[in-house]
Amino acid sequence: MYITAKEIIKKYLKFKHLVPNINNWNEEKLKNNPIIFDLFLELRAIFCAFNLGLIRDFERGSFVRNFPIESFNRLIEIAKENNCFDQYTCDSKNKLCYNCLELLFIDLWDWRSRIDEVIHLNSEFENIGGINLYAYQQISKVNSLIKDNLNIVDELLAYLITPVKEEISIQELENEYGYPKSKTEILEVY
Repeated sequence: MYITAKEIIKKYLKFKHLVPNINNWNEEKLKNNPIIFDLFLELRAIFCAFNLGLIRDFERGSFVRNFPIESFNRLIEIAKENNCFDQYTCDSKNKLCYNCLELLFIDLWDWRSRIDEVIHLNSEFENIGGINLYAYQQISKVNSLIKDNLNIVDELLAYLITPVKEEISIQELENEYGYPKSKTEILEVY
């Protein structure tokens, strides 16, 4: 099995959902909950392997500076293919810069994390009937449509998160980066 940018997105969002207070994102605060602690260790190993910096700094997008600017050329190609690059330049020379990449990540990530909150709201409804059941069904339909189309934004985020190395094996993560040894992922369904 391999870890890709999309897996990073899922794991990070799951972790953020389980531990919303960033001040608790450390070994000392998490060690008493084995499931969350393992997820934290997984993320830490993944962030190290992909050169993403600290987990707590991820949403700032500053990790883009860890990669050569040329490694983001696919984003320029996508913008040109869609006739967008010439309309909205990142700088006066129409070239990509780190600041532009950080802002792009922050905007995309803000939207993506808010959507994640929305699509998980329906899990809080229990024992409902009548008009409430109908409303729940409609929310579920819309959430399903959103989930089916998240790939569009996740692809752009993937180009930003893993511009150099697209995937890494779990075995390599375990052997070289301290990824917890393979266990059945109890929270996989999240």
